[in-house]
Amino acid sequence: MHHDIVSLPDRQLFAHVGARLTELRSQAGFSMMQAAEKSGIKTEMIERYEAGLGEIHAAHVYRLASCYQVSPADVFAGLPGAQGKPISNEDVVHLVSKFLTIDAPDRGERFGQFVQAIRRGQDDDR
Repeated sequence: MHHDIVSLPDRQLFAHVGARLTELRSQAGFSMMQAAEKSGIKTEMIERYEAGLGEIHAAHVYRLASCYQVSPADVFAGLPGAQGKPISNEDVVHLVSKFLTIDAPDRGERFGQFVQAIRRGQDDDR
C-alpha cells in the first residue's frame, strides 16, 4: 500500500527517523555519547529520538546530520515522498574512498552488497 507522506502516522515517521538516526550514527562510527558531545544534544534526547519516541526539533536534525557528515535529507531517506538529490560523481568517489577505509575482513563482500543495493535503487527508479 502506497502512503502519502501526509497520511503516514506520526509513530511511523518517528520510528523511521529514529532508525535512520541510529543507522547514520553507526555508519559515522560514533557511540551515542560521542554523538551527544559532538552535536551538543543530550544523550538522553538522542536515545529518545533513536527509539522513535517523539518529534525531533529541526535544529537537532541539522546538528545530528552535520555531526554524521550527511545531509539533513538523509535522515528522511526512504520515506514515501522523500526524494533525495541525485548523487554526483564526486560524491560517489568520496563515498567509495570512505568505504575502502573500513578495516574488516569482509570488506569486499560488503562492497558487493553496497553495489547491489545501488543497482536495486536504480531499477526502482525506472
